Amino acid sequence: MIANYLLMGISYGMSLLLFVSFAAKAFTFSEFQAAVLRFEIVKGRIAGVVAYAVLVAEIILATAMALLIALPYVFAVNLCMMAVFTWALWRASRKQAALDCHCFGASRKPTSLSHALIRNSILIALSGASIWLSLISTPLQAGSLNTLCALVAAALVYLTMKELTHTTLPLKNKA
Repeated sequence: MIANYLLMGISYGMSLLLFVSFAAKAFTFSEFQAAVLRFEIVKGRIAGVVAYAVLVAEIILATAMALLIALPYVFAVNLCMMAVFTWALWRASRKQAALDCHCFGASRKPTSLSHALIRNSILIALSGASIWLSLISTPLQAGSLNTLCALVAAALVYLTMKELTHTTLPLKNKA
């Protein structure tokens, strides 16, 4: 029984995270596309295709997690996607590159690659734990559309508040 609650909590939390990530990337898509090129995940024109594929994967995964559908498979795909992102971050950190990953939209400063690596490692561990939990727990009842709508709304409210905070904070003078 506790495994079910843990699985639901992780599913809803990861779903919210993926909705935020999807919306942030979609709002600043050209910057995300450029980040795919800078991180050298792929070269040339295919970077645009990969960027779109990431968006499609994130929205499908977030929706499936919110609706508690096919969780072992969903978390396995999420684990693989996060492993690729972590590999790209690790490569950038080895090159001592100061890059902005645009994982959660545009930023005023470069991404802390060490923090991003730790964050992604935790997300990979949670995905692995969720695969295990979904295999040992009793099958979950499908989630509701109300939950899906609430998670999407929460993601949009978070991004709106983030944008408002960034635009209303005074910039420091460098005098």
